[in-house]
Amino acid sequence: MTLSTLLRALLQLRFSLFLLLSSSLRVWALTNVTVDRNSPAVSYSPMDPGLWREGWPGVRISGDGRAKAALGFTGVAIYYQGWLWSQPTTFFAQVDDRLPITLDLTDRTDGQPANNTTAVPRAAVTILIAQNLTEAAHQVVLSKGDGQREVIVGSFIYSTDNPPATPSSSSTTAPASSSSSKNSSSSGAPNLKVLLPSILGGVAFTLLAMTG
Repeated sequence: MTLSTLLRALLQLRFSLFLLLSSSLRVWALTNVTVDRNSPAVSYSPMDPGLWREGWPGVRISGDGRAKAALGFTGVAIYYQGWLWSQPTTFFAQVDDRLPITLDLTDRTDGQPANNTTAVPRAAVTILIAQNLTEAAHQVVLSKGDGQREVIVGSFIYSTDNPPATPSSSSTTAPASSSSSKNSSSSGAPNLKVLLPSILGGVAFTLLAMTG
């Protein structure tokens, strides 16, 4: 191998490392922003007196078929955070013009519950609504469909590259997650151990390809 060929290989190797590290740092820089039901960012409609009521343990509830709760956000993923209930509880969540999905908050620990009992919160739950979104402005809407008992608003969590400068609720820096639960750690260190072998493997492959 000539000196000029080696220099070209090293320059290409440096560029490849830059791209890999830039991509990895972007993932680690995602921030999870939690928006509570009382945040001014969440809009409720219609706002007729008595249409929405506060419920325990920290939720807003409506059994009206017209009821909708909407949040505008900029991010790549959106989650619903609330509770599992002792009574059958489902309602819709829709992001932009995507097909709505059904959020099922029914606690089936002891089997399918009866539909004629008082709903009691059983356990906290975080449910993925949508992921792999473009980092752009989106809107998520919760609504009640035919045959559904109530729409229940707890809080939202969205993952973003651009968290609000003065968020109305808490935000934590964490890796992006495709699971339906909250990230277990806000540190990127554990992921570094997974990423480094991939980087080194790519570097070795690039160098071998250029020297072969």
